[in-house]
Amino acid sequence: MVTTYHILGQEALSRRALQVSAESESNFPDRRSKLGNVSSVLKETTMPADSIAYLNPPNTCPAQGLYSHATSVPPGRTLHIAGQLSVGLDGSIVGKNDFDAQMRQVLNNLGAVLEGCGLGFNNIVVFTTYLVHSQDIESFMKIRAELFPKLFGGTQYPPNTLLIVDRLVREEFLIEIQAVAYADADGAMRQA
Repeated sequence: MVTTYHILGQEALSRRALQVSAESESNFPDRRSKLGNVSSVLKETTMPADSIAYLNPPNTCPAQGLYSHATSVPPGRTLHIAGQLSVGLDGSIVGKNDFDAQMRQVLNNLGAVLEGCGLGFNNIVVFTTYLVHSQDIESFMKIRAELFPKLFGGTQYPPNTLLIVDRLVREEFLIEIQAVAYADADGAMRQA
């Protein structure tokens, strides 16, 4: 049997409440307590119901980098951004064999897509990052530590899944970052 939890519309979000279907409640009482934790995290959040909130719920392990465990997103449209590569405006590869240069270009390209859609980095709900060499993880973490406070204007960042893959669309590419963003400029994460 599949159990589905539903986050209700704006009214319920403004109350920071979640409901579990009666069937789920009676058949899976242990899951109700887990959902209660999510509800309490949302209740503890001081963010308005109409903006993104990055969450690190109680009793979870520490994030292993500059990211949060979850993102609460108000009802609305999302923008699914294709994986950005290290390509300049002229179509050429930027930073061939240079991970640092490629990552910076990828983040510049991601920023350009967001800006072109009237959004910013604080609209990002989640990242998926692809690297082709595990040896680049340390550089990846250092560049994030350097750039993220500037890009996000604070110290809270969206969840990120980091994957090591055999290769990207072309051998020269060392990193690709895909993102999902909340497509409402007024609903961006409000950094403390």
